Amino acid sequence: MEDDLPPSPAAEVPAPEAPVPEFYQVLAVSVDATFEEIKKAYRKQALLWHPDKNRQRLEQATARFQKINEAFDTLYDPQRRSSYDSGQIQVPHKAKKLTGSGWADITDEDDLALTPVGLRYKKLSWRSYVITYGRIDDDPEQIIQDDRDPRAAQEKIKIFWRYIGEMAFEEREKLGEEMWIRDFLVNVWKDTPTRWPKALELQQMNEAAQQEWKDRRMVYNRRKQKVQIHLELHEGYLSIPNRLELEQARLKEIFQRQSISGKQSPLFEDLSLLTPGQKKAGAGK
Repeated sequence: MEDDLPPSPAAEVPAPEAPVPEFYQVLAVSVDATFEEIKKAYRKQALLWHPDKNRQRLEQATARFQKINEAFDTLYDPQRRSSYDSGQIQVPHKAKKLTGSGWADITDEDDLALTPVGLRYKKLSWRSYVITYGRIDDDPEQIIQDDRDPRAAQEKIKIFWRYIGEMAFEEREKLGEEMWIRDFLVNVWKDTPTRWPKALELQQMNEAAQQEWKDRRMVYNRRKQKVQIHLELHEGYLSIPNRLELEQARLKEIFQRQSISGKQSPLFEDLSLLTPGQKKAGAGK
């Protein structure tokens, strides 16, 4: 009889899924994404949202690109990622496929991370940008000329990496595909290893030293990825049809305008202020 049947077990209600933290959403990866998946996702999103490729939505792209870099710098560093996850989301029974821990707490464009060569690149990048009013692919209405402009800090970061892309291109052309990237990183960033310890050497180190080398490799690969992305962006700039002629015409117009006003720029008195590409264009002024 039905009354003698045992009661039906209560249906199990599945636990609600935890929300995906912002940085994972920004890079469009899952919370258990691997080291390599995060690197590939960063490249895809960085090339998609770089301000130089989004002139029609510059303000939105600038903010988005800044967030993409914050997400990459956090999730690519195992220690910072762990700290981020502990405050954002708990992922039980899922070990992340990562190695190393935080070695550099400063950003890759921070003065403290840069060699004298890197600091010179940083200074020249902004100086040449201001003096030459950007490039032909910059919106003239968006050019920043005053350090007091609230947009200047973020713009300086973008222009620094733009310059890094150009100098990386020059270095690759000079040294060839195989040799350039390591030497370039050594020249620009402090404490970049000139060699990596072999497996046997690592085994003979204590745990702290082994961790140090894991972290150094993580930072090295992070910077390498950023350099390669900005080199690719620079190649896009070089592919602009009639780019050299357009830059020559633009610089000539700046020279004429400043000559009329009596405020000639140092640009035409000191070619050391120019990037390699601007020197080629400036030669035809």
